[in-house]
Amino acid sequence: MKEYKCGICNKSYDKIEDRIACESKCYKDYKKAEEAKKKAELEEARKARKEELDLACKKYLELRNAYMKDYGHYTYSYSYGDDNESNSWEAFWRNW
Repeated sequence: MKEYKCGICNKSYDKIEDRIACESKCYKDYKKAEEAKKKAELEEARKARKEELDLACKKYLELRNAYMKDYGHYTYSYSYGDDNESNSWEAFWRNW
């Protein structure tokens, strides 16, 4: 009698139909695990980037506050390629 093996988990079956069903289930489980892994990796990357952004914002506020303490005021001047909005705080946030 011929033996059929699942190409993913290597279980042996007497019938080709059983092997096909097993491979189908194994493949679905594999894809589900891959999606969960990818989702976890994206979540880790999101957390790391948020932490990096929070640190950058904290540093920015420290620098701005020190500047304001020394000079009394601070004028925002950001340019993101649109000359009509080059000195606008709203333009800065709109481009974030």
